[in-house]
Amino acid sequence: MFWDEENHYRPILLNDPPQLLDRVNTPWDAIPDLESYNGRAFNRIVRTVRGLAPVSSQQSPRFSQGLLILGEAGTGKTHLLMRVARNLCRSNQILFVRRPNNEEAVAQHVWKNIVDSLAQRLPATDGERSQLDDLLAHVFSRVLIPLLEEDVKAGRNPALRRRWIDKLSRDPYNLFSMLGSGEQRQKNLSIIRKKTLKFLRDNNPNVDQQIASVLVTYCLVADADRKRILLNWLAGQDLDPNESQNLVLPASWVPSGEETPEAAVWQQREEMALRAISSIGHLSTYYQPLILAFDQLEGLRDQERLTRRWGDVLREVFTMSPNYLVLTCVFPSLWGEWFSKVLDRSVLERIAQQQVTLEQFGAEHGMQMLAIHLRDSFRKHQLPNEIYPFEEQDVLHVCQGADSPRAFLQGTHALLENWLDGKQVTPFVARSSRRAITHDRIFRAIRKACEAMESQARKEYARSMLLPEDFFGRIKDVIALLSQTNDSPMLMDKATYHARVMPFNLVLMPGHGTPRLCIAVLNGESTSLTARLRNLLGTDEDLHQFDRLIMIRDARLRPPGPKGKEYVQQLLSRGHAFISADADEVVAINTAYDTLVAVEQRDLAVDDYRIEKAELMRYFQDERQLADSWLFRQVAEVFPSLLRVSKTRVGGATTVRHEAALLTPRLTEPDAASGPKVYRSPARSESRPGRFAGPWDEIVSRQGTAASGGTIKTTETIETIETVEAIETTGKIEAV
Repeated sequence: MFWDEENHYRPILLNDPPQLLDRVNTPWDAIPDLESYNGRAFNRIVRTVRGLAPVSSQQSPRFSQGLLILGEAGTGKTHLLMRVARNLCRSNQILFVRRPNNEEAVAQHVWKNIVDSLAQRLPATDGERSQLDDLLAHVFSRVLIPLLEEDVKAGRNPALRRRWIDKLSRDPYNLFSMLGSGEQRQKNLSIIRKKTLKFLRDNNPNVDQQIASVLVTYCLVADADRKRILLNWLAGQDLDPNESQNLVLPASWVPSGEETPEAAVWQQREEMALRAISSIGHLSTYYQPLILAFDQLEGLRDQERLTRRWGDVLREVFTMSPNYLVLTCVFPSLWGEWFSKVLDRSVLERIAQQQVTLEQFGAEHGMQMLAIHLRDSFRKHQLPNEIYPFEEQDVLHVCQGADSPRAFLQGTHALLENWLDGKQVTPFVARSSRRAITHDRIFRAIRKACEAMESQARKEYARSMLLPEDFFGRIKDVIALLSQTNDSPMLMDKATYHARVMPFNLVLMPGHGTPRLCIAVLNGESTSLTARLRNLLGTDEDLHQFDRLIMIRDARLRPPGPKGKEYVQQLLSRGHAFISADADEVVAINTAYDTLVAVEQRDLAVDDYRIEKAELMRYFQDERQLADSWLFRQVAEVFPSLLRVSKTRVGGATTVRHEAALLTPRLTEPDAASGPKVYRSPARSESRPGRFAGPWDEIVSRQGTAASGGTIKTTETIETIETVEAIETTGKIEAV
């Protein structure tokens, strides 16, 4: 390393150090890119997607094709998708799908990820338009240009019509600036909508008319709130009755009552999702092929039912949906040791119609990669050379011990940190004197990853809402990780009620059978939610399948109807718990899940040691990471071994105590107002100490009817929930 004897550059870089980012989370991240590395794989993707495009508008749409991308951890699979998005998004929309986590809703998971991807803004347009805007603008132009050409032939203002044809041909998105204003704009939008839907109905019956109608309406309306609601419905989220009525849409994809068979509901929702995936494929034939990219799939290993269901969905996509290039990015071992043995041969052959293996990282890549990552610092601070403060021998030494770009960037980052600290350490000495891989170093690495995941989760929270099935799947996966403790092996089941619709739920129990804890996600709306709540109550009253129940619902959702509120109140009166999950709660759960996925993908390491799931489990158990979540704090109340201890700083010293001690909040505690407020009934707390029920403003309002017919009152408004001191009902519920 250049020593900087005059100490000229070190203070500058201390104040503004290079990032040396070694991980890409999504294709829309902006990370320095060495395009020559994995250039062969990128070129294969470009050739294949161009080969899917029809030569003429008269040519029939081509069948979807599969391209398998094999690469070890850190070799650039997601980075390659970022390059694809950066270079091709103006012509080929990229649809990014992470691994599913719920075998009952795999097609819905794929479709929800597609919707989220289509809503992504195109960087080349400075955020002016989304991928969906760009796609449908081409569909609109395909409809309008022939109509305008007919007007030209008929002599109806031909000069103006020709100008319009020219503007649409150059960029179909120009349509939105050609519609006029006020009443004339609304009239033109209505005409375009009707003509587009009629065109699709007459020329492409494979496009689901309801899906098409919502897609077209989404692109043509300007109101941000209406666009959000339409996008939520497209993704499969239920609407409340007012939203449903205003938009003339069914409140749910699949209406369900209390006696509707659960299996029928989820089968119909899966079929709806597959129709939606197919519809987008058919719509894309009016423009360019779509790139459907599956990534971060290592978590499917050892989950046979989920893997088979994922394979079944892919088979349907290949069979029923045209114009997709399906990229599947996996570790070679996952493909050879798991997928090849579990998936049906017909699925394997479609996924791996073509196959490409990512490059082995070597010294020939190191210098160029480091220069690209240091380019901004080199230009901004006028550094002596493009890799300063590194020397060529430093790069060569790091390359000798790095088997991937991630390992190389982590090695150079460690050297840079030593240099910034004023240590004169060569790469050879650094490698030969590496510190032992200790418990503390592993925990520090996990803690740093959790901080990065939390930042990303907060951005995602502001952008979209998880479907109930996905939110439940995330909770279930984290619970499953915690349940692997050797101290008290846990079993998982689900609560059912005569095969009727139920909320997504799991029942957690120790090997000896009691206590049985049920966790239920209530992220539904309208009659769908009411029916599930009624059956959940019936399970508790009639079948006694669990001893304790924690209900959790995203706080952004609207209130249930009167009957739904009544059912929740009855469950609360039976000593069960409710959590209104605010931003901090949702972010805490997603942070834990995303960190788990990173460990599964072997993305977390200390030096060249890959952190294992068992170490993440111990971190979650021993640190306060999950104690920030009201859900996991209440789980720990029932099963203290799942979150054994927490460390609390007291008077400069670190003390260790049982997690259960954290579960007795007092109003005087500084952190008592953070997160969802929790309540319990004194009558129940005598027999079941520590049972919490968290009201939310839709259930506990200034005046509402409880299950017993009493009146619910609050001493303060729930909007400022930290000031609530008591809730008076026929049986008093006290804040604790």
